[in-house]
Amino acid sequence: MSLLRELCLPARPAPHLMAATLTRSGALRDDFFLYCGRDEARLAGDWLASVTVWSDRVTLEQDGRVVVSEPARDPLAQVGRLLDSVRQTTWTAYGYLAFDLARAYFPYRWARDEPLLRLCIPRVEIAWKGNRVQVRAAADPDRIMGLLAGAGDGAGFIPVPTPLAIAPTDRDSFCQRVEELRTAIRAGHLEKAILSRRYCVPGHLDLLQTYAAGASVNRAPRSFCFRLGSVGAVGFSPEILLKSNGRGRVVTNPLAATRGRGATAEEDSRLRAELFRDPKEVKEHAMSVLLAQEELASVCRPESVHVTGFMAVKKFRCVQHLSSHVRGQLVPGRNAWDAIRAVFPGVTVSGIPKPEALHWIGALEGEPRGVYGGAVGWVDQAGRLDLAIALRTVFQYGDTFQLAAGAGILAESQPEREYAESVLKMNTMASQLVLSAGRVP
Repeated sequence: MSLLRELCLPARPAPHLMAATLTRSGALRDDFFLYCGRDEARLAGDWLASVTVWSDRVTLEQDGRVVVSEPARDPLAQVGRLLDSVRQTTWTAYGYLAFDLARAYFPYRWARDEPLLRLCIPRVEIAWKGNRVQVRAAADPDRIMGLLAGAGDGAGFIPVPTPLAIAPTDRDSFCQRVEELRTAIRAGHLEKAILSRRYCVPGHLDLLQTYAAGASVNRAPRSFCFRLGSVGAVGFSPEILLKSNGRGRVVTNPLAATRGRGATAEEDSRLRAELFRDPKEVKEHAMSVLLAQEELASVCRPESVHVTGFMAVKKFRCVQHLSSHVRGQLVPGRNAWDAIRAVFPGVTVSGIPKPEALHWIGALEGEPRGVYGGAVGWVDQAGRLDLAIALRTVFQYGDTFQLAAGAGILAESQPEREYAESVLKMNTMASQLVLSAGRVP
């Protein structure tokens, strides 16, 4: 049974300092998971159990050994059942759902060698709001509290980014794929798809330093930093895939339609106004909201599904988007895993209709997306969950790190503009990377 301790620090702790202190002291083992919202942060590690989805199997590992391995039939339902089977009174599982998990449910065939999903139940779990910290640990929580109390103010933990200058060598090929997609849309094969591009670099990131660098300039609703086996990531996501309060209330937050940020307040306002005047952007957003409503209605009471904050403008470091929230109440008998299944992958990273969009994404991109466009976050035994779409993120896969970005393509899309949009999005992380000489946080 985990022991609980609470601590009130003199000031609000920096999440990356907490993570660095505990990983370097050995209080958290090599893998860790940091996830931050607007008013709460969570740090977890030292895994008691983990559920992993591979291309053909779903496994449950406890205490370092696989105790269940079964064919992957309906992975999300299987994951929920296996997590519930872990011998612990209550649990919260942290991890990711790769975009490529879509292959289990849609005509999409790509997958990396890494897991399609990994969710881990920790022995050590730390949560804080403001300057109040709560620690749950299977053993020696007092040592962890002492380490956190002495974490300091970050002196000596000053990130020095190595910005990547990404040459536009793929502009022509990306624009050609946009044209192919526009042709398919005009022929009636689909209405919209998100086309993405990737940039890969050999080497290792210092994940926590990269997070610190990104956090100094980004104010995203969700941010995260984790390493789970051969997969690591640092992200500042503008968009939640799904959130649930554990009492059947669920919400998703489509962001669609994009403009850059202006160098001056006047230019920023002009670009903001363009979002509402551009028929393509307004259409793209409205279509996305409509599909999100339909998806939630498949698992929620139809009369409960409604939109709030329709087409509000959300501003981020490099771009601004139109944003809406779609909310609903799950029908009796439906649970968090049904809700995830209904909306995954998010409409704003896949397309409309989703099966056709995923077919065209696979055909035109010609490679797996990995975690990009999937979801990162947590889910607990009570059905509470918070999952951010893995956007504005840099990914570490083994000895290579990767940036990815995309744009929503409609019949009205202009290829050069869509490429420029992907450049703006990719630059969110490209300028904040901190390289590491070895595989240490």
